[in-house]
Amino acid sequence: MEWVTFSQLAHGKWEQQASGKIRYSPKYVEIHTDDQPLIEHFKTLRAEKEMVSNLVVMNNPTLLIGGKFNVDMADGQQILLKPAGRGKHSEFYQ
Repeated sequence: MEWVTFSQLAHGKWEQQASGKIRYSPKYVEIHTDDQPLIEHFKTLRAEKEMVSNLVVMNNPTLLIGGKFNVDMADGQQILLKPAGRGKHSEFYQ
């Protein structure tokens, strides 16, 4: 799980220029950033229990992290996304 530096993130219809680094494993996606609007965006998603789907990391090269994720944490400089389970979000898998 190596860190990848990014200059822009996108998911769904949302896109934001921001700088930071991201790494992915089958258990979670971890984002580190000083970009306050980006952190606030993920805090809002967490509060509203909105899922993140098909996260796109734009840099050179572009990286696509497919799947659906819940925002587990958005605090300080760290954002943590965990894969959405089939339990409470089962309607998305039908």
